[in-house]
Amino acid sequence: MRQTRSHSLLGPLMLIVVGIALLLNQLDIWRLDWSYLWRFWPLILILLGLELILRRVRMGWLVLLLVATGIIVLVVLFIPPLLPLRSNYERETFSFPAKGLEAATIHLEPGIATLEILPARDSSDLIELEATHDRQQRHLAHSVDVAGDEAKIHLWNKGDAANLRLLGSRSPGEWRVWLDSDVPLRLEVDTGVGRANLDLTDLTLTRLDLNAGVGEVAVVLSDKGEYEAFINGGVGSLTVEIPETMEASIRLDRGIGSVNVGVRYELQGRYYVTPGYKSARDRVDVDIDGAVGSVTIR
Repeated sequence: MRQTRSHSLLGPLMLIVVGIALLLNQLDIWRLDWSYLWRFWPLILILLGLELILRRVRMGWLVLLLVATGIIVLVVLFIPPLLPLRSNYERETFSFPAKGLEAATIHLEPGIATLEILPARDSSDLIELEATHDRQQRHLAHSVDVAGDEAKIHLWNKGDAANLRLLGSRSPGEWRVWLDSDVPLRLEVDTGVGRANLDLTDLTLTRLDLNAGVGEVAVVLSDKGEYEAFINGGVGSLTVEIPETMEASIRLDRGIGSVNVGVRYELQGRYYVTPGYKSARDRVDVDIDGAVGSVTIR
């Protein structure tokens, strides 16, 4: 008697859902809020359980498809009004002076939050941060280590790790960061879950390590000096803009999704290179590992 092998429908179904969501986001039909969608990951377990139950039922795949479609519609249309009120939010701040520093390393982990990095608004501070979040779920944590004329600063949201491991945070936060443009800086950013916009134009970078999580990430690199940038794509769109004053050599490992590289970059073997890269004093070496979503290099 010949046995038929049953194949899981959950994997293909999830790929279709993610693909449709990314397509709608790219077409600006539906703006994704990844920090909101992330909290519904237990639905995967529910759909997996339904599939196991319905696998032996005639036309069970159709029932699973209808149930999954109904759940997705419910999440998109009816759940958002249940988000917590902004009245639960509070603002925390952090700053550290730039005086006496010749080098610095700053590590930012906003967790479940939108992130915006801007040029310094106070010339006396190395870093200034304003964090807004639900005071019942998380608070701003930091560590500072100063050795001579070098500072190492780590900032993160305490409470987000537990939220991610369990059922997810109920509400995203917001981080706004201002960085000094004169102190040579190694910048490490883990974007977590949420939209990130990094304007590094005026910074004196020695190295950038950017780990994109879930959401849209846009970064404008520094327009001066010679440095390296290592960027790991996550789930969502990644846009990297290199100022016209900078020459660049870019190694790009494609992930799952589209890749769009500007016309100023010429493909030489495995690298995209600008014409004046070899002789330039202001240049950047960029290493990008794509993941799931689009990658745009300007």
